[in-house]
Amino acid sequence: MKVTCAVCDSDRVKKIRKKFEARYNQVLVAVENAGMYRCVPCGEEFLTAEQSRELSRQLRIAFGRTLVYCSRSG
Repeated sequence: MKVTCAVCDSDRVKKIRKKFEARYNQVLVAVENAGMYRCVPCGEEFLTAEQSRELSRQLRIAFGRTLVYCSRSG
């Protein structure tokens, strides 16, 4: 599958891993080493559909852990 940047249409993209943070119901959750792409020419970072599904799954797991941690420490 050829991956191209939606912003500049370049096919010069690199697969990267980085920390991804999101808020859900005022709770900050993070996924370490989330897989995504970065466009070399314009710097845009983006996810493929498959990467997005996997990241959503990891965020749900991280959110569940956060809720368990909060209920035990509160």
